[in-house]
Amino acid sequence: MRKTIRGIRVSVSNIGFLCLLGTAIGLQGPTASGAPAPPVSSSSESPGAHNVESSDSKYTGRSSEIRVRIFDRIQSRNIHLSNSGSGLTIYVGDNDTPIYQIRTGTTIELSIGGTDVYLRAGNKGLHAGSIRIAASDGETFSLRTQSGPVGTRQYFGQLEVRVRPDGLGFEMINRVPLEAYIEAVVGSEYGLGDLEGSKAMAVAARTYAVYAMQNIENTFHLVDSDRAQVYRGAAAATPLTREAARATAGEVLTHEGEPIEAVYSSSNGGHSANNESIWAGTPFSYLRGRKDPYDSVSPDASWRFELEAKALHRELSRRYGLKVKEVRFDRPGSDGRVTSVTLVSDGGRDRVISGSQFRWAVVSNHGEKSLKSTFFKARKKRGKYRFDGHGYGHGVGLSQWGAHGMANSGYGYRDILDFYYPGTRLDQRFEGSSLTPGAVSLPVIAANSGASSSWTSSTVSTVASWGRSMDSKVKSEAASVEGSSSSSTRSSGEKSTRLKKHRLGW
Repeated sequence: MRKTIRGIRVSVSNIGFLCLLGTAIGLQGPTASGAPAPPVSSSSESPGAHNVESSDSKYTGRSSEIRVRIFDRIQSRNIHLSNSGSGLTIYVGDNDTPIYQIRTGTTIELSIGGTDVYLRAGNKGLHAGSIRIAASDGETFSLRTQSGPVGTRQYFGQLEVRVRPDGLGFEMINRVPLEAYIEAVVGSEYGLGDLEGSKAMAVAARTYAVYAMQNIENTFHLVDSDRAQVYRGAAAATPLTREAARATAGEVLTHEGEPIEAVYSSSNGGHSANNESIWAGTPFSYLRGRKDPYDSVSPDASWRFELEAKALHRELSRRYGLKVKEVRFDRPGSDGRVTSVTLVSDGGRDRVISGSQFRWAVVSNHGEKSLKSTFFKARKKRGKYRFDGHGYGHGVGLSQWGAHGMANSGYGYRDILDFYYPGTRLDQRFEGSSLTPGAVSLPVIAANSGASSSWTSSTVSTVASWGRSMDSKVKSEAASVEGSSSSSTRSSGEKSTRLKKHRLGW
């Protein structure tokens, strides 16, 4: 079994944003200090307040589930599922007709054989190109992998499993009702303990998700790591995050009638960034840099990182195929971000890279907490580069620590959204709904089922009974996959998400 953990970077198109430019829609501007006007009641209907508006457009039925690729950075060839409620229902492929019901107390084991997913429950099993496993409404299933540090997690909704194209593990997609997803994302991403900041986070996370659901053409909309929105499953939701999600249920930020790309980061260091400073492209009116006095509560409001010059030159030389002898940091933009860096080469082949590319090069070698943002000043002294910086992440859009600071200062969630996404409108237009199919009469596999029980295969031609020979078949086919010369990750031509990384800004 291969236990390599290989991250699959999500490719992006151009800057990853759709052009949603337009005039600002009647929201309060900043005061001279860059802060919003004094707090107002969340129910205020005064000019400039972020009032919730209805829309004829509704997210109902199947469209209100989001598909999230879970265990994004884990390669696992063996997983176990269980349920402590009313059991799990099995589907094959895209067929909506269930073929079996797995009773409470029975553990499902999934493994790989060639290009098929092999499922065992008790002493019975089947295999197919893809398998779906659904929990009943309001119930969760537990999922445990045999690889990586994640351990066991719980999820609402359904789990869709297939073998990755490279054969090195499963692709696991959680098809989960949108609002259940938002409750868990707020708990995974924010967790700072204040209600109004949590509400703002819920709206931003929902808007980000809805944008992906409308614009991403793929087997999944988002991944569960910080390459999209961190999602650690149902257990990440708390009473506070559930309250925040339910108090804002269905609310999304729009611009010119469409959901915005509600990017956010941990901390902007006291000044948010323009979107084009991080991702070269069209400036967006609702993603403008501005002073942010509320981010001062962040533990990353200021930081320092030092690196030996020779080590940095060596790493950049290896990365870009040059012999780097010096690094020049060009004048920062109006938002304080370093937007371009010149690599001075011995051979006279100088190269200019973006500030984000430089940060990624450093972080790739020294970890996420080395060069925490592109909001820094650099100087070289005594054979070292010293970076004095501010913030953590790209700094575009909402600052999580800034939202926390605003909440602690008495602002409501609409004020927070006004401040970080100026010129947007808060729309009440998307509804969540449970998507787990209703109960049907199915054969049942119990924990102590006997040999007389058998799998139903008449409804789906791809289902094959494999009984006691499973172990040897899986081992032989898995061995052939392990011995294959193909170990590459997904091809660059695969359909991929276009949303920008919201935390680190790669």
